[in-house]
Amino acid sequence: MKVVFFIPSLGSGGAERVVSVLTSELARQGHDVHVAMLVNRNLNYPLAQAVSIHYLDCERDNDMPVVKRYMKRFGKIRRLVKILAPDVVISFMAETNIDVCLALSGMQVPVIVSERNDPALDPTSRVKQWLRRVAYLKPAHFVFQTPDAKAYFSKRIQAKSSIILNPLSTNLPEPFIGERDLRIVSVGRLHQQKNIPLLLSAFASFVEEYPQYVLEIYGEGALEERIKKRILEMGLQDKVHLQGFCKDVHQQIANAAMFVMTSDYEGMPNALLEAMAIGLPCISTDCPCGGPRYLIRSKENGILVPVGEQERLYEAMCYMASHSAEAIKMGENAVEIRQAANVKSIVDQWQTMMKKVRETSVI
Repeated sequence: MKVVFFIPSLGSGGAERVVSVLTSELARQGHDVHVAMLVNRNLNYPLAQAVSIHYLDCERDNDMPVVKRYMKRFGKIRRLVKILAPDVVISFMAETNIDVCLALSGMQVPVIVSERNDPALDPTSRVKQWLRRVAYLKPAHFVFQTPDAKAYFSKRIQAKSSIILNPLSTNLPEPFIGERDLRIVSVGRLHQQKNIPLLLSAFASFVEEYPQYVLEIYGEGALEERIKKRILEMGLQDKVHLQGFCKDVHQQIANAAMFVMTSDYEGMPNALLEAMAIGLPCISTDCPCGGPRYLIRSKENGILVPVGEQERLYEAMCYMASHSAEAIKMGENAVEIRQAANVKSIVDQWQTMMKKVRETSVI
């Protein structure tokens, strides 16, 4: 098949990594794969050489009035699809999904949209939420990451949808065996959604009990300076280290004592999925729309804590530090996720779904 993927960029982020893995594997299996990036040219994730990249550079139109700006964006999307004439179009991320569906209104090409976050909170704008309801009359199929995300939408949408887990990276290191460093690690964008202040507050209490530990936060984002200031205000500058974006992050964190994710909401969090796959003892907030709950059986292969509850997070971190045998066992059990989320299995599910969508659309 000829397939065109639309995504804002391939900068750092979970959806971006999924698109890089999925498109590269589809291209290796002989599909004619194209990736259209809407708003910037960041390429933090590698693509197979056979994948064609198209830059729409929509951010250059930001100085235009809103209506004119979006009309131009829709025109770019529509022209590219007319030129490439794909068998199927696949869109990732809520706002891009809206743009693609509206731009391709009236065209016969089947569109598959993939929701990558909590649909109750993304997009945040009421106008865009209304536009999504209109735009989502277009897609031939929907891909969700969790049952909770699927349940948010109407029965009509649920009837033509699939739940597909994220594929794991093919270059993940093997689970670490041996004495672990006294490091707590977290990976994710420095964004309000990730609730880094909660992590810092819980760690401040934790490090009073376990002063030999340090906290390393991997990722970049708009809140970096604010987080640095908060670290200084809390007197944690010798204990908390912002590591920025790291291409070999899994190798860097593999032998840490524990992984912690404190998000207020998520889709299917890749950082957590990958941390579990490399055998890290993991703690996560039980955040909507159910991704962590889909992955973790609390006290069996990780620990779930309520969203925003500093004391419960602190207690979970202390439990991991003081019950090393149990923590190691949770990490060993977490590795089982490798079977469910291996690239071949996930790509096979996407191919089966894409084939069915194309055949149905032709009929």
